[in-house]
Amino acid sequence: MGVAFGIERILNILDEVNQNIDIFLIGTNINKITEYSKFLDEKNLSFYKPPRLSKLNAQFKLAKNSNAKYVINTDEDTIKDLENNKTIDFDIEVLIAN
Repeated sequence: MGVAFGIERILNILDEVNQNIDIFLIGTNINKITEYSKFLDEKNLSFYKPPRLSKLNAQFKLAKNSNAKYVINTDEDTIKDLENNKTIDFDIEVLIAN
């Protein structure tokens, strides 16, 4: 006997809803992702994080396909501006200003 909750269907719907993502967190360390998530929550900034930990390249590709404006790499403590293709050290002021 099996139980199915339709998780894949829910994730597909969420992918359709989240087409205008400004900030996307990526990383391989769940503790650092949680730390950044709490920090962004405190600043009232909405963000998206991957549904599961996977390779960094796969997460970055998901962020690009989601049309994210900024990608925060929690492993490297950097922000990548996808519109201008620039990478800078993490600075919350960059995100708040935009």
